[in-house]
Amino acid sequence: RDGVVFFENKYNFELLTALSYIKMRTPESINVIDFGGSLGSIYWQHKNFMLPEIINTWNVVEQQHYVKAGQSEFQDEKLKFHYSVKDTMGISTPHLMVLSSVLQYLPDPHSFIEEILDASVPYMFLDRTAFIDGSNDRLTIQKVHPSIYHARYPCWFLSEQKLLLKLNRRYETLFEFEAMDKSNIRGTFFKGMFLKLKK
Repeated sequence: RDGVVFFENKYNFELLTALSYIKMRTPESINVIDFGGSLGSIYWQHKNFMLPEIINTWNVVEQQHYVKAGQSEFQDEKLKFHYSVKDTMGISTPHLMVLSSVLQYLPDPHSFIEEILDASVPYMFLDRTAFIDGSNDRLTIQKVHPSIYHARYPCWFLSEQKLLLKLNRRYETLFEFEAMDKSNIRGTFFKGMFLKLKK
């Protein structure tokens, strides 16, 4: 979606609900880690709702060329760009980890989840995550629609059952929702969830 121009604001009300939930339980403003957040797409999409008392910093973790462009062209007092999750945690204590349409594009999503579990971020927001029925993950090739640009990517459809077994070791699910993405592969679906670190 980063390669598509939008002429109207498209808000993610599940994300706004999650931010409101955290703010009602957190005295200070929220520090967000947006892993795979491009040049701050989600931040810009919702900036009208990002009042100073709600968001302290929105920290995008991305590939090197995105970080360089973000730091030189878009970074300000709220929107920051980093090379790793570890970098962001050394600067400010995070309240929320956002993973939107990112897990399925990692070479090893399960190793990354183990790293995130060790980080113990209080809340996690997964959105637009590709799942498949059953206990096995499936690796596919995604073809980008030509109206956007010509490209093909490796894309995992993750076993929801297997992923939740990992997440539920440390997190409880507060709510789930159907994501906007669709697939033409039988037995696959996209969804999101908002999770809270267990005490």
